[in-house]
Amino acid sequence: MEKLPKELEEKIKTLLKENKVVEAISLVQKELQLGLKASKDIVDKYRKS
Repeated sequence: MEKLPKELEEKIKTLLKENKVVEAISLVQKELQLGLKASKDIVDKYRKS
């Protein structure tokens, strides 16, 4: 997995702290123009860390 921009990484972490998983996935989809599965996989990696 390539390194995400720091700003996006921080937004993902903030959303996950607020238990807003769906919003985090949507953000990744929008910012990186990825599909649902790829976006969910990225967010899941942050959930596990």
